[in-house]
Amino acid sequence: MKYQFYFLDPVASFSKGSKGKRSRRILSNGEESKLGLDAWKVGLSAYERLSTACGHEATMADLKMFVEMTLPFIEEFFTDLNGAIRTERITLIHPETGKSQKKPIDWKACSWNWQMRTMLNCIVELAAANEASEMLEKLGNFFAIAALSELDAAVLASKEHCVEEALESVTNATRLMNQVDAAGRVEKAAKAMQIKMDSQRASNRAKVRHAKDPRRLARDFVYQCWLDWQAKPSQYPSAAAFARSMLDKEPDTLKSEVVISRWVRGWAKESK
Repeated sequence: MKYQFYFLDPVASFSKGSKGKRSRRILSNGEESKLGLDAWKVGLSAYERLSTACGHEATMADLKMFVEMTLPFIEEFFTDLNGAIRTERITLIHPETGKSQKKPIDWKACSWNWQMRTMLNCIVELAAANEASEMLEKLGNFFAIAALSELDAAVLASKEHCVEEALESVTNATRLMNQVDAAGRVEKAAKAMQIKMDSQRASNRAKVRHAKDPRRLARDFVYQCWLDWQAKPSQYPSAAAFARSMLDKEPDTLKSEVVISRWVRGWAKESK
């Protein structure tokens, strides 16, 4: 918690008249982060809720006060949870192995973000089971401050080019805010971001495949040879001679003199 909101500047990003509010971008140390508009909307929703609770534009001191307010709730929650685990009133299932866990949770060794997500997820499940939606509304400020902290982690991940971690943190923030947003507007923003990230990952994979394509590599080789030919025209008397030479040099990947000649004409046209 020492570095809470070290990377995300909520005041500069979301307060009225701020640079972030004008540009609709999350700011980090005075510069725009890479998270984009959808993440900014999530943060704005959280910040405005906390500002309403304060009765004024929330300051950094106000936000840290909200974090401090969660600590006794977190300790009480995990104390009760571990007590229930010891007495076998509840059983925890490991998400990867599917086996039951009987050891108490060492929650103090985990990050504040993880503690909040775990506690709030349990509250959501409890509220759903008892149809007590007012419980979520009363704890809305907890959801909001946790969402801002998740965006703080997302900014750090984006700075380190960890796309998956950044997406996970933004998604966590969106889900937290969605719990207290009946209209689900923020959830739609998360889905839009998910689609964009999926599209980007697909594009990146396609670029990698394209870069490794033997046909692309062969074409690049021919292009380099063509550039050499332009520098030393005496190497080949004609485009046809150049094409035949390329077929001899790359017989496994180059099969058509016509195709190579078409490339040559295209490069020559572009170079004019």
